[in-house]
Amino acid sequence: MTIRLTTLSTLLLTVMAFLTGTVAASARQNVPPAYDIEIAGQADGGRYLVRVTTVLDKNQKNDAREWLRRLAVDGVMFHGLAPAGGYSAQAPLIADPLVRSQKAEFFTAFNNEKLYNNYADLENSSIIMTKLPKKKWEVSALITVDKENLLHFLNEHGIVEGFGNLW
Repeated sequence: MTIRLTTLSTLLLTVMAFLTGTVAASARQNVPPAYDIEIAGQADGGRYLVRVTTVLDKNQKNDAREWLRRLAVDGVMFHGLAPAGGYSAQAPLIADPLVRSQKAEFFTAFNNEKLYNNYADLENSSIIMTKLPKKKWEVSALITVDKENLLHFLNEHGIVEGFGNLW
């Protein structure tokens, strides 16, 4: 009886460890890396010029342009922009931090379908990549984010309710 319980508990622990690792790996693939975002200028037509800086591992480095555009739009939506170069800080388009989890299905589709590309233009000549220890890369670039059209899109999909809360 003791051998059966030990075997059964070992089997259960092995299965749980496998499932936990699989779920964690799956979740990591869609989780953006930590990043900094600051305003780098005011563009015309309701657009922001932002500088995004992040650290990517060697596998993510090949997709640096995608990550930078995604993080720029994410920053404008959820984090706001830090002040820099004489420009004022800007509030996020989505003031309530719970919206990301409440509308998780929307934002997962937004990222998986790469809809952020509709609102972010990366200045290719501005990309700076610096090798760090442990096969990591610091990557930064200037990106123009179309704040007005992004806000309109979020409003159409019920993510933000009107424009009055921003001005």
